[in-house]
Amino acid sequence: LSKPVAITFPIILFLIDYLKNREFKILEKMPFLIIATLMGVFEYFMHLNSSHDSIQNSPALVVNNIFRSLFFYFSKFVWPSNLAAYYESQAVSLSAVEVVLVVTFLTATVLFLLKSETKIRKSVIFGYLFFLICIAPTLHLAFYCKRFIFADRYFYIPGLGLIFLSSVMMNSLLTKKHNINFKIVLKYSMPVFILLGFVSYQRTKVWANSEVLWLDAMKKLPQSAFAVNILASHYMETGNLEKATKLLEMAVIKNPNPVILLNLGRTYLAAYSPAKAIKVFQEATKVGPPLADLHFALGYAFEQNGDHEMALKEYEESFKIRTMSGK
Repeated sequence: LSKPVAITFPIILFLIDYLKNREFKILEKMPFLIIATLMGVFEYFMHLNSSHDSIQNSPALVVNNIFRSLFFYFSKFVWPSNLAAYYESQAVSLSAVEVVLVVTFLTATVLFLLKSETKIRKSVIFGYLFFLICIAPTLHLAFYCKRFIFADRYFYIPGLGLIFLSSVMMNSLLTKKHNINFKIVLKYSMPVFILLGFVSYQRTKVWANSEVLWLDAMKKLPQSAFAVNILASHYMETGNLEKATKLLEMAVIKNPNPVILLNLGRTYLAAYSPAKAIKVFQEATKVGPPLADLHFALGYAFEQNGDHEMALKEYEESFKIRTMSGK
């Protein structure tokens, strides 16, 4: 989802025209509009082809997630703590400090917007619109998706908009008419910049390899099923089947998620234990919505266990789910 942000580039060009008081000229931006449209169509069909197990979400849930996402990214901007490679919406909760800081930041920018002169007001509006337009492709606007997720990398480009409007506000406050000594501000800001630089450097060590990265994500978000599954998949790909099995068995106790159960069953199949896999797959069918991949895996487990009649039944169920979802 971080790559589709590039689709918004032509809109950003029009937004720059707005900031610079230039005339909107569609023709000069036509090549970018064509490329962005083709990328958008390609991304749409890629999403359709890769989401056969997606769950239909209500409009209310989608709208709720949009506001949760925006509030989350604002919180990471004003208070970049407890960072992880990935955040699952259901597993994320903001502290009271983060909520207060976000509300304070939004209130301050709105008040500044209302009291500032036209030129500065336009810059603040530009910053907000830049952020909202660039972040939009990552907000899961479609009603079909497997999970609602956030990620720091989605915020890299959109965050420039918030940095821009914050810089505009700071520049305005540090002008002579506000009687604020720039040297004093710089003096007390330097320790903060040094601290942030050190913390950023320490954070890069988490990206040493997949195991370190996803162990960190599990530590930050213990309720996240996605982090567990990614780490287990890494162990399986590197041939460490025993580690993957133990990780998933422990995770199932805390969170009997159907996808965790699905992957646990796959580890049993890889270990040539189809009977164990069948038991786990059947449990997964009871705790979540019907998943085509799950019934296909169950069919394969029955086939490996010599029960061809049940295998055929599960394969048909998998095909039925895929057909009904139109994927």
